Amino acid sequence: MKPKKLLYVIAFIQLIVSCGKDGPGGTPKTTVSGYVYEKDTQKPLEDIPVKLVDMGGGALGMAGGGSANSSQAVFVTGPDGYYHFDFEGDGSYGIFSDGRWPEYSHLPGYKPVNKGEHNEISFTLQPQAWLRLHIKNVNPHNHLDRISLMPGNSPVTFTGEAVDVFEIYKVWGNTNRALKWAVEKNDLVTNYSDTIYLLGNDTTFYEILY
Repeated sequence: MKPKKLLYVIAFIQLIVSCGKDGPGGTPKTTVSGYVYEKDTQKPLEDIPVKLVDMGGGALGMAGGGSANSSQAVFVTGPDGYYHFDFEGDGSYGIFSDGRWPEYSHLPGYKPVNKGEHNEISFTLQPQAWLRLHIKNVNPHNHLDRISLMPGNSPVTFTGEAVDVFEIYKVWGNTNRALKWAVEKNDLVTNYSDTIYLLGNDTTFYEILY
């Protein structure tokens, strides 16, 4: 092959490679895709919004459900839990999911996107659950008997000889939860603890007889 023709071939190859990497405006072409799963079960989750954001407030161009001038785009997952963004830009990008409050909470949070590359980023969401407690004083001493515990987000205390209550608390599921309680009778405090596995989108029953 003659030297001049060889130079033309090299230049043509370089042009193809550069067009594959950048968009028409010369800005990097970036793709982001992945799946949204439920914690532990790894079940694909439908109708979960996944958000792509230009952290500097710039326009994304085109990304999922976003407009050309928006710094944020949203893709809502289908039955397979899949999402996808394809856009051009030279900003600083991040992707996250708010989950589907209050049914699901996102773990762990914002994830950075490498611009000019294909990014495979999946999310795990934690489902809500309920803890139903039966708390009963089965060996009463006197009216000063006390039990203290924190089954939800706030501590609770029950006092008296005739404590016999059913309480339900909203918690996060598909996880082990440490339950601790302290019983005070006759000026003596005794501490107890147990670990409970809370099934997501379900109610777990637990009984404390003291």
